[in-house]
Order: sequence, then C-alpha cells, then structure tokens
Amino acid sequence: MQSKLSPLLFVISSVFLLTSISLSQINRKVNLQNITISGQIRDENTYKEVSRVNITIEGTQVGTTSNHAGKFTLTISLQYSKSNIIFQHIAYNKVILSMDSLTTLKFVYLQPRVIQLQGVAIEEEGPRGLEIAKDLPQPIAIMNSKAFEIRGYVDAGDLLRTDHSIQVEEELSGRKTIAIRGGNPDEVIVLYNGIKMNSNYDNIFDLSLIDLENIDRFEIIKGSNTALYGPEAFSGVI
Repeated sequence: MQSKLSPLLFVISSVFLLTSISLSQINRKVNLQNITISGQIRDENTYKEVSRVNITIEGTQVGTTSNHAGKFTLTISLQYSKSNIIFQHIAYNKVILSMDSLTTLKFVYLQPRVIQLQGVAIEEEGPRGLEIAKDLPQPIAIMNSKAFEIRGYVDAGDLLRTDHSIQVEEELSGRKTIAIRGGNPDEVIVLYNGIKMNSNYDNIFDLSLIDLENIDRFEIIKGSNTALYGPEAFSGVI
C-alpha cells in the first residue's frame, strides 16, 4: 500500500513546484512592463521647490502631482515609453519633455508665467471734501501733515496741544490724555482710520502712542457726536 502512494505524492509535489516557478515568471514579466521615473521640480529663477505641479502623460489622464518638496514619482506602462510628459502649474509656463530626456534629468525647471494685464487709466476729479462733514453740523478742524512735519513734534499729544480748545494732560509716566472744551478725557473718542482706539476699561487713549511719521492728517470734531459715535463722544472726536 505504501509503495503505491509514494509515486502519487511525488507527482503532486512536482506539480506544485512547477506551478510556483510559473507564477514567479509571470510576476517578473509584469514588473518589466512598467517604467518608473522620479525627480524634483524647481523654479528656474529662484531654484526653490515647486509643489502641486500636475504631471501627466500627453493625451491621457495618467499622471501624478509633485509634493511639498517638489518631488514626484510616476510609474507608467511600457506602451507610453515614447510619449511626452507635461508639467503644468498655474503660476508657471507649461513644459513638455520626452520620456528619454527625463531618464537623464535630475531636476525639472519651470519658468514663472508673466500675466499681461490691461492698462488702467486713473483720472483725478478734483478736490473732495470730507465724507464725515455731510453728516455733522459741527465744524471740523483739519491739521495736515505739512503743518507739523517741520515743527519737531514727538507725538500726537504735542501736536494737538497747539489747539487752544484742546487740553492735553501729561503724566509722569509719559501718558498723554486729551480733553476738548473743558470736558473729560473719557468723553473724547480717538479713531485711527475709522478704528476706535479708546480703552474698553476707561474709554481713554494714550496719545503718546501715535507716532506722527505715518500720519497724513488729523480731523478734529468739537462738540457732542453721540448720535453717530455713542455716549463716549460727548466732547468730540479725533
């Protein structure tokens, strides 16, 4: 009984061995049918890495995208070995390279795109008044930069002190507060380009914090403006 089973076992083992060899040969052929190319994409002027570049085979939807370091890896079939590879980015000119040239290149350089815009003509309409003057019945005093740039004032507090209706109090710490027409410092609102600068704690702003170097003009509104700026603007607005 044992002598009859041994040849059968040998035949089964041989078939399994031949099957394993055949499968390994098939996998090897499949691997040989693919081509893998890799590299890095850089800016032609700055040599910095360019990310999110679309890399596709010309005439197909097969492709990839460069990562944050500008690197890419593309595995394609042998049937595209003679095709061209297209590199596209919205901020750069499109580059088309052959598959043969990519096998010898380490870096792909892109030229930044120059977007031509239509010209814009700007015409001056003439002097315009202050928009705020349309809503306020009170007079508005204007201090332009030409009036204080040659006088050597350090901050806004020194400049506003020249107006006789404005009182500036300076503390030992250098803090400067302002009052208009004998009012209180917490009754004056200070706006910088329309943004309220007063403290939420006591509604007082330190004028020594405003450097005159970047100031174009001061607009001083004397009198109650609670209708537009709230109860904090009882004495005026700067």
